[in-house]
Amino acid sequence: MPSHYNEAQGQMGPGMDPGMGPGMAPPQGGMGPSPEEIEQLRAQEADLQMQELAMGAPPPEKPYTLKTISMFSDQLDKTLDALAGTDVEIPAWEPDESLVEKGNRWPEPLPPEVFAPAVALVEAIRFIDEEGKFEKFMFDPDGLTSDNALKAAAGKLKMMEKDKNLAQELQNPPGEEAMAEGAEPPPMPEGEDAPMSPDEELLAENM
Repeated sequence: MPSHYNEAQGQMGPGMDPGMGPGMAPPQGGMGPSPEEIEQLRAQEADLQMQELAMGAPPPEKPYTLKTISMFSDQLDKTLDALAGTDVEIPAWEPDESLVEKGNRWPEPLPPEVFAPAVALVEAIRFIDEEGKFEKFMFDPDGLTSDNALKAAAGKLKMMEKDKNLAQELQNPPGEEAMAEGAEPPPMPEGEDAPMSPDEELLAENM
């Protein structure tokens, strides 16, 4: 909102609109964010998370070829779609032509649009795979420092794409079952108090 609105709100007190007279309540439903604003905030949060993950991208041993980065990114996209069982939207990467070197080579670390989803996928598998069943699929994102490393990781991504068990566990992680088993009890009916703990009973007796 404009800064003038914030200044006026600070002078008049929270919850008051500068255009309202004393004692007038704000209109119902007019203060909350719209669905479009909520979606925009989510997109901004996702972008910030992606940028944060991408800050750890290692520099290449020597410049990557754009063709290899594109191949790895395409396979990553297909693998994520297969494992999620739906179309996972990944921002498309368009290389900055001013940074592209002769021979269509990329001298910079992997871009956020490529590195961040790779990190997120590896971390998700580590989270569900306490027994090491999917260790054969794993690769170290910090080791993606060459064309050969990207090609090797793309091969593992292709294996993941075809593994139904991995997809099932990622879509139904063990933590969800544990949360369901440990769900909070339903609220007490109105007019009934929840049972007191021994400490609460002792405190009540001494009051």
